[in-house]
Amino acid sequence: MVVQQNSQLHAFFSSTLTHRNQRHANNWPLNLSRKGCRVQSSFAAFAGMKVDLQIISPASPTPILMQGAVVRWAGAHGIAIEFFSLASPDERQ
Repeated sequence: MVVQQNSQLHAFFSSTLTHRNQRHANNWPLNLSRKGCRVQSSFAAFAGMKVDLQIISPASPTPILMQGAVVRWAGAHGIAIEFFSLASPDERQ
């Protein structure tokens, strides 16, 4: 059994995954917590891959950027991404 340590927000945000300077836009629902998220994407990700994730929230005029995030798993149910670095203005959002 997996125990969630962070509360999750299930919402519809636009997001962009960037890997090796290639951007992949996503307009899918995602589960978001302070430590990571799960997104639906057609991007061919694999566990261990480092990505930057930009989330566009309708409640904020500026996107939230997570740099150096790591893909933990990828499959038919989306991509799970763990955050390690978050700029301090973005952390509040």
